[in-house]
Amino acid sequence: MAQDTVDAAVFADSVNKAKVKKVPSIETLNSEMPTKELRKDRGKRVFKSLLNKLRCKKYASATISKPDPTYRVAYLGNVVTGWAKGKYLPVASINMPRKNKSDKKLTKVDSIIMENAVKSVINDGSSIRGAAKAAGICHQTLKRYVLKYRNASLEEQPVKFAPNYQVRKVFSTELELLLKEYLIKACKLHHGLTRKDVKKLAYQLALKNELKFPASWEKHNEAGEDWLKGFRNRQRDISIRKPEGTSLSRATAFNETNVNEFFNNLSNVYQRFPGLEASDIYNLDETALTTVHNPPKVLGARGQKQIGQVTSGERGVLVTACCIINAAGQAVPPYLIFPRVYLKPHMLTGAPNGTGGNANKSGWVNGEIFVDILKHFVKFVKCSKEKPVILIMDNHESHITIDSLEFSKDNGIVLVTLPPHTSGKLQPLDKTVYKSLKTNYNVACNEWMISHPGRPITIYDIAALFGTAYVKAFTIENIMNGFKSTGIWPMNRSIFTADDFLASYVTDRENENIPEKQNISSVDIEPTEEKSTETRMIVDEAEAGSSTSVIIAPKTPQKEEIKVLFYT
Repeated sequence: MAQDTVDAAVFADSVNKAKVKKVPSIETLNSEMPTKELRKDRGKRVFKSLLNKLRCKKYASATISKPDPTYRVAYLGNVVTGWAKGKYLPVASINMPRKNKSDKKLTKVDSIIMENAVKSVINDGSSIRGAAKAAGICHQTLKRYVLKYRNASLEEQPVKFAPNYQVRKVFSTELELLLKEYLIKACKLHHGLTRKDVKKLAYQLALKNELKFPASWEKHNEAGEDWLKGFRNRQRDISIRKPEGTSLSRATAFNETNVNEFFNNLSNVYQRFPGLEASDIYNLDETALTTVHNPPKVLGARGQKQIGQVTSGERGVLVTACCIINAAGQAVPPYLIFPRVYLKPHMLTGAPNGTGGNANKSGWVNGEIFVDILKHFVKFVKCSKEKPVILIMDNHESHITIDSLEFSKDNGIVLVTLPPHTSGKLQPLDKTVYKSLKTNYNVACNEWMISHPGRPITIYDIAALFGTAYVKAFTIENIMNGFKSTGIWPMNRSIFTADDFLASYVTDRENENIPEKQNISSVDIEPTEEKSTETRMIVDEAEAGSSTSVIIAPKTPQKEEIKVLFYT
């Protein structure tokens, strides 16, 4: 529909014509109608026309002296509507519809204020509007309570001067608090309940306690969605979360017994070497870097079901990065392991300064490569028997070979290993550094793919991408927070509360492998000729003052679960 500006002169002329035009009388019209039916039909049409003209006259009473561009003419095809004829005065502006009443925030009135306002109306004879204005409340609300008070006085019943919001509430406040605590505890046990589970539990709770609930609950054998929404609004301590998959071994291994055993061994090492500082406490761990990254979030069209982001392939090639940090916030140059037979110098192009490298067909670390990593560590740390350092790591089988233990003994490296499946909470690198590293690495890979369209990421590009992410992740703050949050430095045995061990309560049991004597000075491993996974532990208390190897390895059928506590 097109619009055009009205000519003011044409509009004024049409208004004058409407004023001058005479309206025929009823008698004249009746004289022209020979029949009753025609008179009745024509009378209706004339009456409607007269009303329309009266309306036009009412709206056309204004005069326009100057053209106004806000008045416009509406066209419907080639037919000019009544706006152009001057019958109606166009609207200059359009007001937006007001907000819905439900958008207004309702304020709660204190029951004492409401009671005083009602009594001033009943006893003192004040007007409802006057009393409401003096009390600062709505006069309609006061009127409702005054009527409620008068009706209750006749029936001699007590009156509540506050709204009864609990009238349709299924559970009491105490029951809802118990339900909330149960949901939180189940989540800490790593057995959290879904939305459907919570609604079923609420229905069973109401049924068991013989509470009054809506009929739809009984029909579907679960609470309604409205109840769940209201429950979440009332209990702000809970929210719907996306859980992280946690294996049963990892959930049950982190228990109070294992953690106390680790801190006992760490405390013994601190006591044996009282001169240790934050710069002498190190943590070592490996992480995987692949050529196929996890794309970050991007902006796209709302409502689109699936949004794609280009990657190098379906399945990537793995490169292992071994990183080492200390409690003072410093980092030893990393060590990269490529899935190749021989290491080429150009594979480390773009890596952080001082990065070491090696090659292996699988790309994983093994016992031989780990000895090379220890040599790389000694090269930068300059440790010795006179100046020992502590190296905390997991007890992977490649970390506790005879060659690595002998090399650590000769160079003053004290090895402290973590209990199995507890590195996620006891290892500083896993706690605060590696998550930031993976996030920045994915961003760097995504930017590389955008800058190099049509080209996939290869293992020869990983060193440069890792170098970009390494600088952003291995900050002093991240590193120091990792040691502090695990309680390693400064040492804090109470860093973990009882809630942190809830997941292991299902299978928690006493550790039968802990020896009665905790003051073990030296333990040596003697290899046997038979192919057995058991390790024979020999305790020699006579060499308490000598610098010998210390390993605690309880008998276990699994080789990877051998616990190496420290090595000097």
